Amino acid sequence: MAASLLTFLLGVVVLLLVVSTLVRWISPRREDAIYGRNIIRVEVLNGCGESGVAERVTNWLREQGFDIVYYGNADSYGYEESILFDRSGRPEFALEVGQILGCENIERRYDGLLLLDVSVIVGKDWRGLRLAPEAQSLWESAARRARALLESWL
Repeated sequence: MAASLLTFLLGVVVLLLVVSTLVRWISPRREDAIYGRNIIRVEVLNGCGESGVAERVTNWLREQGFDIVYYGNADSYGYEESILFDRSGRPEFALEVGQILGCENIERRYDGLLLLDVSVIVGKDWRGLRLAPEAQSLWESAARRARALLESWL
């Protein structure tokens, strides 16, 4: 009797775990409690060749609440214009990033293996993007925070 009750309870727990997993797979909603919207995963690639450009765009997008999963260099430095690629099949994500940056050049290039929503390739027209003047490099902002910390100790 006790063994059959234990088996039944174990079966219910396993069934609940399976159902929970299936629900997460079927509707993968990534909600951000702070911003109350879907978390948009973005990669930022330097396609112009100027040092620090991808990092500057990365810092600005992070300040706007985007999840930057990678930043680095593009496949070439020959991009005359900045471009956004919709990687997840959710064009509204690319449109939201484009509105923040002031970039209307968006293409659909779905790639489910990348595990991100939008690729931003920063072209030679990057000075025309909407970036905050204070969107500095990570090094500059870390140095300013360290200096403020030291000044507060002294």
